[in-house]
Amino acid sequence: MFADDVREQCVSRSRVGAWQAANDRYCLGVVRLWHSVRMTAEIPTVSLRAPRTEDASIVVAAVHASIDDLSTWMPWATCDYDLGAAHAWIAGEFGDLHRFVIEVEGVFVGCCGLNQIDTIHRRANLGYWVCTEHHGRGYATAATKLLARFALGLGDFERVEIVAAVENVASRRVAEKAGAIFEGIARRRIRQNGVMHDACVFSFVRGDVVA
Repeated sequence: MFADDVREQCVSRSRVGAWQAANDRYCLGVVRLWHSVRMTAEIPTVSLRAPRTEDASIVVAAVHASIDDLSTWMPWATCDYDLGAAHAWIAGEFGDLHRFVIEVEGVFVGCCGLNQIDTIHRRANLGYWVCTEHHGRGYATAATKLLARFALGLGDFERVEIVAAVENVASRRVAEKAGAIFEGIARRRIRQNGVMHDACVFSFVRGDVVA
């Protein structure tokens, strides 16, 4: 191996190390930020907060009460969902860097979060679900707006995506009402219950006004 090749490899490793260190610092910073954030919308009085250990039983009960709606599009929503799964979500073991409980005047109504984090390009996927008994009241839309503002502001993301199966009309409507921009249909983008689905892709990017 020539000396120039050795120097090039050392430089390449140094760059990779610097990038990894930068990403690690970014992730650590946003995790600390996530723990300290609480957001509130005016109408309705919807707020987001980081989940706590004591929320686990509430989340389990809500999932089972809404299983018919959730299981259609949420692969994790099964009849086996238990306290272990809820605690794992609260601890961030499913890849949600930012996880939030959605509350209305202190009452649990659902959850939302940012996952599929791309730290290099500062991109994330935004997901949400609301208990069946609270459907149709604008809670998911309000929560989506709050989370998008956080992601593009304090969260330091450049782009946030919402991906919903073409057949998932309710989720698409939430994205539209929240002001996300429809970018197109991604073919065979989502796999649910062994079936591939085309999906609508919506986005918020830095500079968008999320009213």
